Amino acid sequence: MVGKMAAREAGFLQVMSLVLPITLAVMGVVGLAPALPQLLAHFKNVPDADYWVPMILTTPALCVAIFSAPAGYLGDRFGRRRLLIVSMVVYSVVGIAPLFLDSLDLILVSRVAVGLCDAMLMTLSTTLIGDFFKGEKRDHWLASQTAVASLSALV
Repeated sequence: MVGKMAAREAGFLQVMSLVLPITLAVMGVVGLAPALPQLLAHFKNVPDADYWVPMILTTPALCVAIFSAPAGYLGDRFGRRRLLIVSMVVYSVVGIAPLFLDSLDLILVSRVAVGLCDAMLMTLSTTLIGDFFKGEKRDHWLASQTAVASLSALV
């Protein structure tokens, strides 16, 4: 078959690299939720801190809702796999940024970046599962992705 690539099915490690990123969206909220009282105390002198500090938790979910469709478009345009990898790398940096930042504004900006990465990760990993599998196997791995997200929230 000259000039044509044979379709191949993803192996176990590839599937895990598509199923596990869905946990990052959950961890983005769960990781900071216990620190909310300390954040409120730390930023008590910031005007409207009672409003802005809880936004640290909710901003990523808002970004996922707004930017998931554009994430799908970007994945189609620039390559799903490449953008998924870039999103994971960026997420690893901006996800831990609040540990090192002492400005509420910068923390909120980092949380917007987490939300953008979450939108990319969720959309692209789900789309790639759809690309790699058909029929019952696709259903199985999409259900596994949902189960992993639910279990990660529980844990």
